[in-house]
Amino acid sequence: MKTLLLSAVLVLSGCSTISNLLPRNHDPVMFDQVVAIDIALNKTNCSNRDWGNLLERVHHLKVYTELRKDPQATSIAQLEEALLKANNSKNDKFCDSILTINKTRVQVIEDAWRGR
Repeated sequence: MKTLLLSAVLVLSGCSTISNLLPRNHDPVMFDQVVAIDIALNKTNCSNRDWGNLLERVHHLKVYTELRKDPQATSIAQLEEALLKANNSKNDKFCDSILTINKTRVQVIEDAWRGR
């Protein structure tokens, strides 16, 4: 009886119930973008505020993760917000601290996606 009830629930709720229980598939586009961001971030410094490539890549990944409804979308949005604040800041120490914190954030995102 329990098996019949469970089968009925799965049939009525459809495949979306099952897919929500499974881990997300590996997305090579997202992983490639976060690696490119990591490389660009390591080349970025606060004495040279030409961050166009870095900010463009972060924005691209932000939009992509939001559309995919990825769990890391919020973290990517926070990354973009922090980098914009650092880039607009006149204080180099503040900028350097934001860069350091966000290098760690990118590593955490890479670790989260590495296992997929």
